[in-house]
Amino acid sequence: MSDIQSAVNSFKLSFFKNNKTQNNNKVTEKLFAKYKLKSEDEQQKESQVDTSTIGLTLKDAVDSIFDPTTGMSDEEKKKFIEKLYKKIKSGKKLSADEMQYLRMNDPVTYAKMAKVQIQRKALESRLKQAKSKEEALEIYTSAKSRISDDDPAREELNAAYDDAYGEFKKSEQYKKLPATEKEAKEKEKNGTSRSSWNKDITGDTKFPENEEETYEFGISGDFAGEE
Repeated sequence: MSDIQSAVNSFKLSFFKNNKTQNNNKVTEKLFAKYKLKSEDEQQKESQVDTSTIGLTLKDAVDSIFDPTTGMSDEEKKKFIEKLYKKIKSGKKLSADEMQYLRMNDPVTYAKMAKVQIQRKALESRLKQAKSKEEALEIYTSAKSRISDDDPAREELNAAYDDAYGEFKKSEQYKKLPATEKEAKEKEKNGTSRSSWNKDITGDTKFPENEEETYEFGISGDFAGEE
């Protein structure tokens, strides 16, 4: 009986010591938790957070430098923005600062206006190649007809084309153009006819072949050959 009791007491003592050790380990872990080495995954996550924060901070700093409204008073900024959107509505060309403001503050409108500026420039280039007022009008109306009803920038494109054509009509180049294509061809034909009075390869002046009389110039510049 004593042997059995002794074994039971030994088991109890061993269990108590083991349980006490575990409790001590838990307390130790809590005390030194903040000094515990972090896993690679935890370190990587913290690094990503730090990098993102730094990136956003740098972006804000750069944007503040390139934002055209930086340094403006509230009233000046309000006027700048109002003028910008009025220009968009009326089809006017936008400055680099205005495009930069849209890029930073209104990316949807920026995307539309980037397209509008490119297509307006293409129309202006074609208008400058017109040989008559009639052809210029055809170029303008053709460009307008190609604007799709589903185009998100339809309204802005129409306004820009109207403005581009209006500006071209004010130019000296437009004013000098013949009214019709027929007149342009006649003008070109007459110009080609007059170009027969040109110089040959040696640099001497050529006279029209159908001239009935030939004159010689004297040294003084007076006509010679007639007495």
